[in-house]
Amino acid sequence: MNKILAPSAVQDVNAERVVLAAMLVIPDEIATVASEITANDFFLPLHGKIFDAILDTHADGQVGAVLVHRHMINTGQLRNSEDSAYLAELIQHVPISGQTITYARIVADLAQRREIGIKSERLTNAIREPGINLERIANLVNDVSQATQTRTRDTEAISIGEMIDPGLADIETRKTRNTGIKTGFADLDKLTGGLRPGQLIVIAGRPGMGKSTIALDIARHVAIHSNRVVEFCSYEMSNQELFDRALSAQAQVPLQHIRTGDLTEDDWIRIGRAIGPMSEARLFMRDKTLTIKEIHDRCAGRRKSHGLDLVIVDYLQLIPADKRSSSREQDVAGISRALKALARDLNAPVIAVAQLNRKAADRIDKRPQLNDLRESGAIENDADLVILVHREDYYEPETPRSGEADLIVAKHRNGPTDTVVVAAQLHYARFCSMAVDGGSSLATYGRAA
Repeated sequence: MNKILAPSAVQDVNAERVVLAAMLVIPDEIATVASEITANDFFLPLHGKIFDAILDTHADGQVGAVLVHRHMINTGQLRNSEDSAYLAELIQHVPISGQTITYARIVADLAQRREIGIKSERLTNAIREPGINLERIANLVNDVSQATQTRTRDTEAISIGEMIDPGLADIETRKTRNTGIKTGFADLDKLTGGLRPGQLIVIAGRPGMGKSTIALDIARHVAIHSNRVVEFCSYEMSNQELFDRALSAQAQVPLQHIRTGDLTEDDWIRIGRAIGPMSEARLFMRDKTLTIKEIHDRCAGRRKSHGLDLVIVDYLQLIPADKRSSSREQDVAGISRALKALARDLNAPVIAVAQLNRKAADRIDKRPQLNDLRESGAIENDADLVILVHREDYYEPETPRSGEADLIVAKHRNGPTDTVVVAAQLHYARFCSMAVDGGSSLATYGRAA
C-alpha cells in the first residue's frame, strides 16, 4: 500500500516568503495575491499572520514593512524579537517583476494538496474502523471530493461578440420561463421575479419585527409547496424551536398551544393534515454554530447529495469569523462577502437574516433605512436584494394598521424598489399575503402572543 504523504511535507516556505515580500514592497501586488490565496493557505502560521496584517494595514490606506510591523506589535501578533527580525528580512525575497502571481499559485496549490492529504488520511483511517457507519464514510468521501474542487478556477474569458447569439436566445425565453424561486409572498414575487441563482438576499429588521419568521415562511414555501431543497442554518433557535414554528405556521395551530402542549382536538386534526406534506419536505435544519467555511462545506455536500435550491442563514451577525480581525466590522464584512461568494459557488440564492441597529427606534419615523444595517456597510454593498421588515403596531399598538407588516425592498440590484404589505399572523408564527393564503380569507389578523 502506498503511504500517504504527510501534509507537513507538502509546502514551500520560500514561495511563501516571496509572496509576502512582494506584498510588503510592491503595494499593487496586494490585490493580485489576495485574489489567489488566504491566510490559511500558508504553511507557517507566522506567514499567515503577516498576510492578514498586510491586508489590515492596506485596508486602512497604509503600506510598507514598517507599518505592518507596528500593526503586529500593537495587536500582539509578534511573539518576540526573532519574529520582528524575520519580518524585516522578508523584503529581501522580492520576486522578479511579473512572477508574484506564479508564486501565489504555488502557495495555493500546495495548501490544497495539504487539505486533500489531511482529508484523505481521515477517510483511510475511517475505512479501517470496524463497524463505522457507511454514511460517515460517504461524508468523508465527499469531503475529499470537495477539497479537490475548491481551487478550481474558470480561466476562460468570452468576448461580448461571442455572447450575442446565446445572450439573445436567453432573453427571448425569459418572459415564458420561471427562473426565480417563488417566496410565497405574491406581491414580493411580482416585484422581484423570485429569488435568483447567485443572489445574496438580506432580510433585516430590529428585534421583534419578525425577520426570522419571514425567512422560515420562505423556507416552508420553497420546500413544501415548491418541492425544492432548502438548507436552514440557525444561530438563534434550536431545531426544536424551528420545528415548533414551522408546524404552527403550516397547520395554523397557535404557537402557544404547541409550546405548552395544551392542544385541542381541532389542533390535532390540523396537525394531522400538516404533517403529511411536512414529512416529504426537503427542508434541512441546522442549529450548530458553524463558521462560514463550515457552512460552505456542508452546503456543497448537500448540493452533491440531494441538490440544493436555497440556503438561509439566521442570522448574519452571529456567524463566527473563520479568523478574527482587529474589528467586528471587518469580520462582518468578510462574512458578508463570503455569503455572496457562497451564492455564486452554489449557483443558488442565499438569504441572510440580519440585525438592524437602534437608529430607527430613536427616530420619530420608525421605518428602517438601508444605513440602519448593523456593524457593516459591506452587507448593503454585497446584497443583491435587501428587504427591511417593519411593523407599525410594534411601536403603536392602537394603529389602524394592526396586523400588517411592511416588507420594504430597499435595494434591488436588478429591478425596482417598493414596499410590499403582508399580513402578520404571529400567533401562528407566520406572515402571509394580504389577499388570499391557501384559500383562506385574511379579514382578521392574529397578534403576537
